[in-house]
Amino acid sequence: MPGMKAIAVAAILLATLVPAAQAVSPSVAVYGILQAPIPISFLSVVPVPPAPPTPDVENLAERPCEQASFVADEAQRMFSFSETAQQNGCLGVVYNVTLPTGVEGFSVSFEANRSVEQTVASTAPRAMVQSVRLRMPGGFVQDQKVYDQDLGDRPPEPVRRAFEVTPGTREVQIEWVFEDRSGPSRLEAFSATVWRPTLHFDAIPMAEPVVQVASGLNPDQEYIARYTMETSVPSEFAAAAAAGQFSLRMEIDAQLRQVRVDGPDGKPLAEERYSLLTAGGHATLEFPPETLRDVPGPYTVRLDAPDTLQKHGIYQVFSYLALAAPIAAIAAAWIGLRRNRGDTSEAET
Repeated sequence: MPGMKAIAVAAILLATLVPAAQAVSPSVAVYGILQAPIPISFLSVVPVPPAPPTPDVENLAERPCEQASFVADEAQRMFSFSETAQQNGCLGVVYNVTLPTGVEGFSVSFEANRSVEQTVASTAPRAMVQSVRLRMPGGFVQDQKVYDQDLGDRPPEPVRRAFEVTPGTREVQIEWVFEDRSGPSRLEAFSATVWRPTLHFDAIPMAEPVVQVASGLNPDQEYIARYTMETSVPSEFAAAAAAGQFSLRMEIDAQLRQVRVDGPDGKPLAEERYSLLTAGGHATLEFPPETLRDVPGPYTVRLDAPDTLQKHGIYQVFSYLALAAPIAAIAAAWIGLRRNRGDTSEAET
């Protein structure tokens, strides 16, 4: 049966054309986390612009702001403001910041206190401003108070304030503001100190890693693929990583079956050198500062993740032909065998 043989051969050939299942790579985003101590020697003192009139407080336009005392100590990583009871002291302490590319927000942390010493009893309201501000191009200002202006003494305590920036902004200023707005009828000495100011960038976008499919299986409607990618400390953050101030976080949207992390030597990285948190279809893989300080990378990450196969109509046709190929071949062989036997019987007769 030449026709049947041709069909069997065609089926086998078509089976070889069944397209390999294409896995959809998981969504992977990499972020840098930076803690940048502010050098005290880089701070500068600036005049504080006149404040708008404050309700229930004497108008300072009648008593101009006076330059207060500023003391800084790089070794102690601190600076302080102070005024006498006879002053309406004010002070602005500014740090110029070049933001990492792509950030849309950051925070600043420090330790702060304040001291208010009253020399003459007064019923006038207290208005001693202590705040930290973000100044952006165009004069846009975000102000975050450190303490309510009517507070008195406060012991040293940690403070952290968050700011948002306009996308694309690179150059900004952080300003600590100290200002006595109480007016002449309230004579009090005001002082305050800031220790260990630090900038925190919790989501610096890094370049997307190149994801490669290392191997895969295709059992029924499930595709399990092994994806391989590399990550390391970018050169612009090498100094921060060496100082233990930089970490990396990978956000992975996929149902992970298994994760393996290899170090630069190709050997599995000890589990205590990274952290992995999974919830639902999302995973967070983080390399802490201590790991990147010791070895900046590169690290090879291997992910086993399932992916539902999306079969197209042509794939279905080819799949059916592939299943039919062995049956057609057997049928052709059986028919051919019977025919050969029939021809042999006729020849003997």
